[in-house]
Amino acid sequence: LLNNLIVREKSDLQEGESFNPEMTHQIFGERLECDCRYDIIKEMKELNFRPFGTLKSGHAHEFVIYHVDQSADNFDEFIKYHERMEPFLIYFIDGSSFITLDENWSFYIFSPEKRYGLVGFLTVYAFYAFPEHVRPRISQALILPPFRGMGHATRLLEAVYDDFVPLPKVVDITVEEPSVEFQRLRDFLDCKRCLQLNEYTPSCPKRRRTSVVASAVTLNPASEKLKLCRKQAYRVYDILRLFLLPRTNTEAETKYKNALRERTKIIYRVSLLIHHHFTPNSVSLG
Repeated sequence: LLNNLIVREKSDLQEGESFNPEMTHQIFGERLECDCRYDIIKEMKELNFRPFGTLKSGHAHEFVIYHVDQSADNFDEFIKYHERMEPFLIYFIDGSSFITLDENWSFYIFSPEKRYGLVGFLTVYAFYAFPEHVRPRISQALILPPFRGMGHATRLLEAVYDDFVPLPKVVDITVEEPSVEFQRLRDFLDCKRCLQLNEYTPSCPKRRRTSVVASAVTLNPASEKLKLCRKQAYRVYDILRLFLLPRTNTEAETKYKNALRERTKIIYRVSLLIHHHFTPNSVSLG
């Protein structure tokens, strides 16, 4: 189908009247085999594409986040879309693999607000936790290279926290084998959230703890209210303890380093004991 459009001003591109030629054989010949029909249909589908799932929030620089799970409309179509975006993991995440979809998976898709192209995505699996709870685990997180360094990964992780932290049935939120970059992002965001807790913040600067083990009174508010797993709660505690340590107090810094060293020794000894217990022929600890 060939249309002619007279454009006098910008609005004519959308509202102008078009007309068809009466003959085209002088240009295309008597017979023209059209082989671009399916390409046109594909282009029209792409222009009319709308994201799957529920809009979570807007973001700076005109980006949006959509949440998708099996309750979403057209989830069957999303599966096809997911099959197209999943290969990016192989290109950018070492040791990544494809997932088998079931009702426990949730997806967070990061897209431009207007064209809805793919910027990045994050997947979460809700594991069962006894007796009637769940333990969400972040499985995959990827921001495509052209969009890195803009805070998009932070916003994706915040969206996960916004959804799962308020749920009473959630025990804690974990991450499956986080990369160094993602762990750094996670530490930063969790420390920021802890500093906003009234129950947690005062205990750090007042006590200036340098003991090997943090008290349960200190860690419990963060673990329960922010849904931090025990290992991550310890990491955040150590980071904030160093952050709030006065730089002029060299004695306190020395005690802090010694405390971390002692904890590392304890963890190493425990791991050796476990290995020795399950490996009868292992070398004795003496």
